[in-house]
Amino acid sequence: MFCTRCGIQMSDLDKFCSQCGNLAPGPASANASTASAAASVQPPATTVTYTIEPQPQLTRSLRNRKIAGVCAGIGRHFGVDPTVVRVLFLAMFFCPVLPAFIPYIVCWVVMPLERPEPLPQQPQQPYYGRQPLAQMSR
Repeated sequence: MFCTRCGIQMSDLDKFCSQCGNLAPGPASANASTASAAASVQPPATTVTYTIEPQPQLTRSLRNRKIAGVCAGIGRHFGVDPTVVRVLFLAMFFCPVLPAFIPYIVCWVVMPLERPEPLPQQPQQPYYGRQPLAQMSR
């Protein structure tokens, strides 16, 4: 017996296809489908789609940096304002158990710098020497 949806070979005792989950054709599936339909009425299936947006990499910031860009990189990675991260690091600085400068220095060494975005290339007009006076006055 073969699955009607994906074409994979199934044994005669299978009620569902192991590949795609389709109800197997034949007497076993007919008994199963009538018994399950009589036992309970199922609500219509709803389709839920999820979109996964890529999370920014944990890198030190080049643009929004005060000392090394660690707090700005952590803030960008977790979607928090870098000022909040800086205030937390400042509050942890006075913690007697683990001062904040140790994790900051570790992050400074371990976290890579972000790659600078290339500037968009604008098409350049050919230069033929001097420009006419009408174009220079504009």
